[in-house]
Amino acid sequence: MVPILASELRPTRVNAAVPGVVDTPWWSRVPETTRKGLFEKLASEVAVGRIGLAEDLASAIIFLTTNTFITGTILDCDGGWKLKNP
Repeated sequence: MVPILASELRPTRVNAAVPGVVDTPWWSRVPETTRKGLFEKLASEVAVGRIGLAEDLASAIIFLTTNTFITGTILDCDGGWKLKNP
């Protein structure tokens, strides 16, 4: 959808940052011990070896919004999840 919207809405730029697992308050509904175990398991399965932080996603979004020559791009911000799980 992103490339199509970027084409149809030009010159307005359209991009997307696609997060992996990010440690945010959304996860607070999961009990802490369960969450910790889940995060450890998922961290061991991604290339960077850790769960994402809000700051990781924020810097990707800032990059996409401040670079005025990027449009129609889907930026995976998932710690390399797809490297292990094609």
